[in-house]
Amino acid sequence: MSKTNLEFNRIFFQKTLKEIFTDNITSKWKIKGKEHNKRIINNLLNEEDETKRIIFEKILNSTFLDLLKYLRGRKEGLEYFKGLKFDELMWSKIIKDEKHLII
Repeated sequence: MSKTNLEFNRIFFQKTLKEIFTDNITSKWKIKGKEHNKRIINNLLNEEDETKRIIFEKILNSTFLDLLKYLRGRKEGLEYFKGLKFDELMWSKIIKDEKHLII
């Protein structure tokens, strides 16, 4: 793995889910506008139901690394992810190269 890729991954792991999901959608997707995800996230963060809004805020302010830790079995402090399921095929692709898995 190149030094550039390693640095990118380090930065990516520390990004919040909100930062990741609000990046502009690639131009390959013509059906939705580039800011489609931003609008959805803003709607979630402005949810009228306070309980739901707080959960969305906690999830979206979590880092990608927090999400991976939760999916790997660490639950303490990350209870707001409860109920989240991860496709086993997707997970198997991630852990194939365990020497690069830092969790």
